[in-house]
Amino acid sequence: MYLILELDGQLKCVRIERSDIGMLSRTQMSATRMLDRWLISHYNTTHRTYRSSSEHALPATPRSGGARDLHRRTQAIKRQHASAKTQLGGRLLMTTEATQGHAVVTPEQLEKVRSRIGVEFLPDVYFNTQATRDTVRHFCEGLGDSNPLYCSPSYAAKTAYGRVVAPPEFLYSIYWPRGNGGTMAGIHGWHSGNDWEWYQPILEGDEFSVVVKLLSIEEKPSRMAGRIWITTDETIFRNQKNQIIAKAKGWTTRAERRAAGSVGKYKNIERASYTAEEMAKIIGDYDKEVIRGAEPRFWEDVQVGEELPSVIKGPLSVRDMNAWLMGAGSPFMKAHSYFYRYLKKHPKVGMVDNGTGEIDVPELVHMQDTRANEIGIPGAYDYGCQRMSWLSNLLTNWAGDDGFITRMYGEVRRFNVVGDTHWIKGKVVGKRVQDGEYVVDLEIWGENQRNEITAPGKATIALPSREAGTWPVKQRLAKMRIR
Repeated sequence: MYLILELDGQLKCVRIERSDIGMLSRTQMSATRMLDRWLISHYNTTHRTYRSSSEHALPATPRSGGARDLHRRTQAIKRQHASAKTQLGGRLLMTTEATQGHAVVTPEQLEKVRSRIGVEFLPDVYFNTQATRDTVRHFCEGLGDSNPLYCSPSYAAKTAYGRVVAPPEFLYSIYWPRGNGGTMAGIHGWHSGNDWEWYQPILEGDEFSVVVKLLSIEEKPSRMAGRIWITTDETIFRNQKNQIIAKAKGWTTRAERRAAGSVGKYKNIERASYTAEEMAKIIGDYDKEVIRGAEPRFWEDVQVGEELPSVIKGPLSVRDMNAWLMGAGSPFMKAHSYFYRYLKKHPKVGMVDNGTGEIDVPELVHMQDTRANEIGIPGAYDYGCQRMSWLSNLLTNWAGDDGFITRMYGEVRRFNVVGDTHWIKGKVVGKRVQDGEYVVDLEIWGENQRNEITAPGKATIALPSREAGTWPVKQRLAKMRIR
């Protein structure tokens, strides 16, 4: 537990074992209880926390002052409007269990979320705002997509685009459409899927703006955490010409961290290990990856039931997650002063490590096994948008330079922990003509080394037609020039 104590003449926050409480003096215990009680109640009503630091510290209380003097000092702390973060022994600690990032969902919180349904807002944090050669290349490197259409200016210049373009999932680097509840800080969220519609290609030089609105919040029973809440939002991406490039629905599954950590639904999952022969096969599968590229895939040549050449991702490592963030960015991963300013503005983002007391972002569940263990996951795991992009990578490899992905739906059903390997697969399930375009429907999925389908999905791709003479990419480029 975390206690407010007097140390070296100042009020300090320290982590202490409950078994050691008996060693504290009566005065210290009185101070601790009163300050903790006030901090908890005030934090829950104002969403602010208070700091005991050098500029806000007060002189130690003489023992004769008792509770009356303590009350005066507590009021002084209130008036100074500091935050409840303090440096002790070189580690940043947080006061009271109420500020550890292990919040409990309340009826008031749910009502606040519901009040946001249908209200549009503009995100205040972007990673990329423009598709440049470098931002596109960095994204592809983090994704593991070596398609020259995205990464080679000389190659892209010879295509219908005439320049570098971005893969459709590049928009994750602009904004993550993930079911942003907005007022559920401290309640852990797992990005659980997306339903994408793309209308126009993403061209080098395009700049983007985003409008988001919450669509719904739904409560469900859960074996993992007792109960969960699914928040769904809709995000519209526009370019500098105000043309709608894409629309995405995203949903996040939310659960109380303590509840999720105590159930242990996934505790029996063992980290993957591989023999030399198994690793050789994995490396061989990378060598088998097929990028269609400049050779058109005509609609007439596609057969219902045919399988797509698979794409392999893994064995998953923390390096993969870091590379992903270098290209796609993150709303939380900030360094030094940027992080602490962000934490001051959004204090409930902070999550205290049970072992060290250090404050950091909940996103470290993707980097550190201990953080993942706290929420009931056996190890660090991938990002939802990362796995959604793996599905899209399969589609762009298969469609070729002249195909255009119009829709992709995907779900994140199971965790993909460090060490897991995924094969992204698909097959054609239908062919049709829609609004004058020749499209194919596909079933797609991610399958791990345990033969578990962790990410089922579906997609629609517009392909060129040899007989009709339609070229979906060229037609879209023509529309973009006219507008």
